[in-house]
Amino acid sequence: QSGDYIVTIYKTEFEMYRERVSFGTATERRSIRLQPDRGVRIRARTATGTAVRIVRATEIVGGRRARGMQFRLDEEGSAYLPRGLTGSSLSSPTPGFEPVEVRAWDGRELDLRFAPQQLQR
Repeated sequence: QSGDYIVTIYKTEFEMYRERVSFGTATERRSIRLQPDRGVRIRARTATGTAVRIVRATEIVGGRRARGMQFRLDEEGSAYLPRGLTGSSLSSPTPGFEPVEVRAWDGRELDLRFAPQQLQR
């Protein structure tokens, strides 16, 4: 479908690629080369210090959830976020825990603490 889109490509251990692209009725073939980039370290733990093994990061654009990514963390609760998310607001709706929100992430390392999800009566 013709129109303007933002193309986002991300692969673990590579930089995030983003570009605004206008598609018409005829589109040209493109090659996109991703550059190696480990990203920025995040740590995720529960309130008791136990490592969280999976974190979902949802980018918030214009007050609405836009893109979602899932990260598998190592046994220490560490993973790497793409630097391309710098400046974004992130929400982490991780199963079993209250969501953690980071507004306008500054691109520095994050140390996230997750509280158990409160049961609603």
